Amino acid sequence: MGNGTTRFIHSNSDELLISASLTETGKRAIEKTPDEFMSDVREKYRAWDSNRIDEGTQEEVIDIEESEEAIRQVNYVEAKEIAWTEIEEDLSKMNEYNFQDLVAELLSAMGYYVRHVVPPGPDGGIDILAYKDPLGSSGSRIIVQVKHGQEKTNQNLIKQLIATLHKHDDIGLFVSFSGFTSKALMEVRHSTKHVDTMDLERLMNLWISNYPKISEKGKSLLPLVPVYLLAPSVK
Repeated sequence: MGNGTTRFIHSNSDELLISASLTETGKRAIEKTPDEFMSDVREKYRAWDSNRIDEGTQEEVIDIEESEEAIRQVNYVEAKEIAWTEIEEDLSKMNEYNFQDLVAELLSAMGYYVRHVVPPGPDGGIDILAYKDPLGSSGSRIIVQVKHGQEKTNQNLIKQLIATLHKHDDIGLFVSFSGFTSKALMEVRHSTKHVDTMDLERLMNLWISNYPKISEKGKSLLPLVPVYLLAPSVK
């Protein structure tokens, strides 16, 4: 067969048009009898169709797996948000002195020795006084101001805390349920005194990480139960 020619192969009910430009495989194919050729064609078609179905099935499996992963991610995020919302609501209903006691319990669990927690009434700018050792004979004093309310702590309240830091190594800590204004945080950054802040998120992260060391009295203020979820895949 020369280039540009065409050859027809006939079977009982099948007719195939074969290109004249044949490869070695093509040459071997036309040397077969019509029945052998059609049998070979049907076998190759079934193999191709089977592979096509497997690939489609694989794509469906991948889609299902991705859907399950998406659902797992949503469930994980929703569970965390629900838990956080319930904790926040519980703390918002807590009176200011119980919230103050909760901060004192956290400091104790973190290894500080709480010397004084102010009783209800005027506090003189100091709600909690803590030390790094039982006698307060070494290290810095931790002077804590606690604010439990719906308004963010402002710059003036930070200045009031700074004014209580009389010793050169005093450390001021302001704990605010509703966080801090930008000017308040700027005041902290520019202060020549050692001042730190703790908003609700930081308070809860420390409470959770130190929970095994918190006293039973402290746990009664904010009892938590660990719940284990199937974490989403990390990609």
